[in-house]
Amino acid sequence: MDRLIFLKRDKRMWFSVLGIIIAAMLVVIVANLSQAAILQLTQQMAAFGSDQVVLLPFKISGMQPSSALSYFDEKDVKKVARLGCIKDAYGVIAIRNLPIRYGENEFFSLVLASENYLKDYSLYLPLEEGRYLRKEGEVVIGNRLAEDLGISLRDKLEIGNRSFKVVGILAPQEMQTGSINADTTLFISERDGKKLVGERFYLIIARTTCPLEETQQRLEKLFPDSTVITSDYFQKQLEKAINAFNMGTLILGVLAGGIASLGVINSMLASIVRRRKSIALMKVLGMNNKQLWHMLFLESFTLNVVGIMLGALMGIVFYEAVLWYLGWERIYVPITVLALGGMVIVGSWIPAWFGLREAKRISPKEALSS
Repeated sequence: MDRLIFLKRDKRMWFSVLGIIIAAMLVVIVANLSQAAILQLTQQMAAFGSDQVVLLPFKISGMQPSSALSYFDEKDVKKVARLGCIKDAYGVIAIRNLPIRYGENEFFSLVLASENYLKDYSLYLPLEEGRYLRKEGEVVIGNRLAEDLGISLRDKLEIGNRSFKVVGILAPQEMQTGSINADTTLFISERDGKKLVGERFYLIIARTTCPLEETQQRLEKLFPDSTVITSDYFQKQLEKAINAFNMGTLILGVLAGGIASLGVINSMLASIVRRRKSIALMKVLGMNNKQLWHMLFLESFTLNVVGIMLGALMGIVFYEAVLWYLGWERIYVPITVLALGGMVIVGSWIPAWFGLREAKRISPKEALSS
């Protein structure tokens, strides 16, 4: 019977450690990936000028469209340009549904028709080779697209029914510019875009000489069914994301510690059953409840530390793999350590308390029983 109990306890212990490992992995992965995503948003804000305004032709809630997708036309761009506090307004045509051909390869990718966009974001869209757009019939392509398809300078691409010459290849992107992944995007002139799909501007970009709030109010009055995005908008989104991240990480740490402690409690109670005589003998020799608590807490603490260290290590490996795949910058946040520390405390204290509660019921007389 003792052997059966020992085997069950041994299995319980390993399942307890496995639960702790999984919980620690989740804390490390979720906490650091969330912060890495926030870092990407922060870098996007850096690319978004403090005097820049972006106008979208639809309403959005949070960061998602809440109304049917529509487009601006040339008249809308001129309306924006005529506002007293606006300068350098231009539209950007986004083409997603036209086939692109290179040799025998046919594929679909985002095409942005605006030489002004490339000029505005040249700091964040540097060239690896070639040059930017100068005239119609030219295309600048993202680095990953060029690498995957073996596209070189002066090669010919067909977008829709028009032929384009590759004049530039962008350098690999360390960050996204807004919501655009430039590594897989093609850039053509505005005139070429109009010839392909007409005046279908996905967004209007402008710079303002007035306070952002005043400019936003004017544009919202002019286009009530649109969304005006400024650096203040990104700042608010960033603050919301940071607050949600910090709260979520701490809650996750506490919940993970609580869930992992369930397995440790099971293992601890099984250990108490197996060692009833030993605990009774310790009481005969003078061990009090405080000393018994320290012993049980140390056992639970050791189990949690081993599981959390293994889980954190596995979580870091997985996190690094995801960062490598996404091409994101590496970042580790201190709050992860705080969350893991919370797991250790919660996951050690609760099982030790349950174990002590059970051990108190053991009478010293049991040491004399056969």
